[in-house]
Amino acid sequence: MSTAEALHASELHIVEQSESVEGRLSRLWVIEGGAGTEAAPEADRPAAPASPSRRQQLEWFATVREEITTLAGNDDWSDDAVARKLLLRLFLLEQAVSADDGDDAEWRVREHVTVMVDLLKLMQRRIEHADLDKPTEAAKFVASTLSDLDDREIAPLLGVDPKTVANWREGKVGAVRKNPDRVVLVAQLLYELRSSWTSRGLLMWFSSEHPQIGRPPIELMAEDVGRHAETLRSLARAERGQLGA
Repeated sequence: MSTAEALHASELHIVEQSESVEGRLSRLWVIEGGAGTEAAPEADRPAAPASPSRRQQLEWFATVREEITTLAGNDDWSDDAVARKLLLRLFLLEQAVSADDGDDAEWRVREHVTVMVDLLKLMQRRIEHADLDKPTEAAKFVASTLSDLDDREIAPLLGVDPKTVANWREGKVGAVRKNPDRVVLVAQLLYELRSSWTSRGLLMWFSSEHPQIGRPPIELMAEDVGRHAETLRSLARAERGQLGA
């Protein structure tokens, strides 16, 4: 196995681990709201679901502690700020579990669990996004994300010919020799925007003029990918935030 393959396998393992812990964290209680939500004010909180027994709570936490400690201690994440925040929340969760009689009446346990789930999702997103720095992975991602558009519509966006796009759709992705930096940038922008737009809408985003930059993104990419890359990433992230993605 090459170094690149070994690294990719490690990243996939971290994603699988984080998804497993995320599921376990959410399993003991129903976590209301979802990613990005704060604990509800007391007056607005729905009736608590059936409480676990004290034994179930302690067994659950022991397993969560072991899994998160292993995950955050991974060589690729041991010095990362997100992993440190996860460990801090684990400590706070332990305090909350120790002080709780099993019903989590003040929602302290669920509050920490919700934040930890958000942190795990952030780890997953960062790994997925990092993969898109590799032109071959970026090409696969673009072909998959815009799968319902015609090859001839996607090719100008990437600066490649339609036959190349067709090959990518069929899984024939070798070294990306033509415009690899542009392929990577398009994939990164699609990653930021995909949850808020249809495939057709995504294509229009690239060809439409945006007031913040005064020109369509596709023109800036054609002019100089490197010079305009960060401007376009910032634009995509800002629009994702405005649309609540």
